Amino acid sequence: MTRDADSAHQPETNTMKPVSKTAFYCCGMRMFDAMSARPVCGDTLAANFIDDSQRDFVEGFRRFSRQNASTVARHRLIDDHLRRILQTRPDARIITIGAGFDTRPHRLAGGRWVELDEPEVMAFKEERLPIARADNDLIRLPIEFARESLAEKLAPYAADASPIVVLEGVAMYLSEAELRATARAIKESLPDAVVLTDLMSAAFYRRYSRKLFDRFEKFGAIFQTGQTHPIEIFKAEGFRVQAQQSITELAVDAGTFGMPRFLFRHFFPTLREGYSVWIVSTQ
Repeated sequence: MTRDADSAHQPETNTMKPVSKTAFYCCGMRMFDAMSARPVCGDTLAANFIDDSQRDFVEGFRRFSRQNASTVARHRLIDDHLRRILQTRPDARIITIGAGFDTRPHRLAGGRWVELDEPEVMAFKEERLPIARADNDLIRLPIEFARESLAEKLAPYAADASPIVVLEGVAMYLSEAELRATARAIKESLPDAVVLTDLMSAAFYRRYSRKLFDRFEKFGAIFQTGQTHPIEIFKAEGFRVQAQQSITELAVDAGTFGMPRFLFRHFFPTLREGYSVWIVSTQ
């Protein structure tokens, strides 16, 4: 893997695949949020993954203030959805695909958790935030997404009642064919699943996120711009939409987006609707 200026001082991340390395960005933004005077997400465990070797890397993204606010708001929205589920189903099976440095099994009350990600990510995560420190049941499954079958990894959990699948910060890096294959693997392996996922329209990307993703592309994480809105792929695979919630709206309401609520709600429809957390089900 080639090294760019940002990764030159990060020896621990050099073996990670390009998309996996974006996990440091997401984790870093949650760390900065937790350190702020008024946290939106409040993930105090995110700091476990950011030491001096990653600090310079994540600091390089601080100038993308609105995009960073959306990243934190996205995580908070999914946190809130999961908390509501766990209040009535404390033993719910929750499967996170492309888990990165998500700390929810250690932060949220309840749940039987399964995390899937690349082997090097899982190894690094176990070093920094071991399974033994989680109060909830937690399994970590390494998977080489380019070589191994996602359906086979999910199959052992087919018998679980209404498993919850979290697909966060992943869909935007998948081609239409790859996203379709992912949706199909979930539906075929977990016939009674509910999926929480963030989906971005091509128009939102072009107008509001291109500069951030241009920076990601320096280390090989390429945004996949398709003509079809990704929610249409889930619908085509037989998923039913249960809910949609604007990510940027939460950031505006929290005061971290730097835009008056009136302007946002009345004059920026693509900004309001183009990036959302969607809840879809296989039933």
